[in-house]
Order: sequence, then C-alpha cells, then structure tokens
Amino acid sequence: MISRTITIAGVLLALGLLLLLWFLYRQLRRTSYYSRGHSVRRPPRDASIAAILAALVALVVSWALFWAADNLRFFRKFGENRVCFRIDVWQTDDPVKSMKFVVSYPGQDTTKAPPAFYLSGDRWRIEGQAVRIKGLARLLFDGERCFAITDAVADRSQSWRSRPDDFIFDRTQLPGAESKLAEAIGRYGWLGRFFNVNKFKTLFREAQARQSFIGRIDGDGQLSLETIPAESTETLIDKRE
Repeated sequence: MISRTITIAGVLLALGLLLLLWFLYRQLRRTSYYSRGHSVRRPPRDASIAAILAALVALVVSWALFWAADNLRFFRKFGENRVCFRIDVWQTDDPVKSMKFVVSYPGQDTTKAPPAFYLSGDRWRIEGQAVRIKGLARLLFDGERCFAITDAVADRSQSWRSRPDDFIFDRTQLPGAESKLAEAIGRYGWLGRFFNVNKFKTLFREAQARQSFIGRIDGDGQLSLETIPAESTETLIDKRE
C-alpha cells in the first residue's frame, strides 16, 4: 500500500538535501572569494531564493509522505464489497482467556500461521478504519482504498458479571490502532481533501465453540461479516468475482 509513497518520499528527501548542499557549497565559494580579496574576476553566483524554496518544499513534502506512510503501514488494500479478511473465533476452557481469535488476509504468507490473540468474556466485536485516498494523493499510493482492523473488544453476559476477576482482557489493540490519520484530519481539516477515514465496528456477537466469518467493506467504508463453515479452506476467495 505504501511502497510507492516511500519511494517518492525518499526521492524528494534526497533531492531536497542535495539542493541544500549545493546551495551551501555555492555560498561557501562566494564567501571564500570575498575573503581572499578578489577584485577582478567575477564572483560566484549566489543561490536563488526560488531554488532554496523549492528545496524546502521538497523536504516538507517528503516529511509529509513519510508521516502518511507511517500511519498507513499496517493498512491493507481492499476492493469494494470484496472479501477483505477472515476471522476465526474459538470459545476456550480458560477462565480468563475465554475467547481465541485468528485473523487472516488475502495474499498473506500461508507458510506461517497467523498470530492468535485472546479476550475475556463471552461476547465480542471488532473495530477498525477504512481509508479512501482522494484527488492527486491517489498518485502517491499503491491503491485508493485501504483498511485495518484496529481493536477487538470483549463484553460479558449476565453469567459473567458474577466473575469480575476473570474479566481482564476486555480489549486488544491490533497493528494499525496507533494510526493518527483520523485524529489529524479532525484537527487539520484541509487533510480531508486527500483522505477520508471511516471508522467501523460490528455488533457484539455471542462466542460459540467455533465460528468463522469473512469480512467485506462497502463503498461507504462500513464492514459486514458473513458466516462461513468453520472447516472451510476457501476463506479468502470471493466466488462472486
């Protein structure tokens, strides 16, 4: 999602630094010329203000792209209403880690098992963000839409409320939760010209012995979960394509 962004940011950073070094070299030559008391030969030209401003703009844009890439580094591209991920949920016998979760994505390395995480309680939901990149900013990224599941949240039914000491893992933050893009858009409204962030969350679901779901995100950035057979291996193949 961000490989193109990092490449462009790196090029702009190198260009800005090279221009500033060249201006510094020109200024040193000019200073050296006058310190030696030359009066016949023409002095070296001074660096133009426009060129210096161009170097500064390149550095600022480079920093902005690195910042955007850092905030989207755990986000994944998705197609509208296509299968984005699979989530498997188990109810365990552990009194504290009573729900086990595994999230897998299309195209990920199948030779390595996806990491598992745990929650307490007997009800759960997931939260996340869907980002749409707008305008000319689309040229700077590998895709127009991306998403991240940021949190898994636990809840408890009445039977669990008598066991408050067991309700420890009420929320797990996943990679992508630290993204500050939505917060920055709220603070600096002009960023909304380039990015649109929609936060989504599912309803709480009762945990069962084993459940499997596939997730789709629509054009408005809203998530829907679809139940699939737990033993299914064709989890991430959208048969409607």
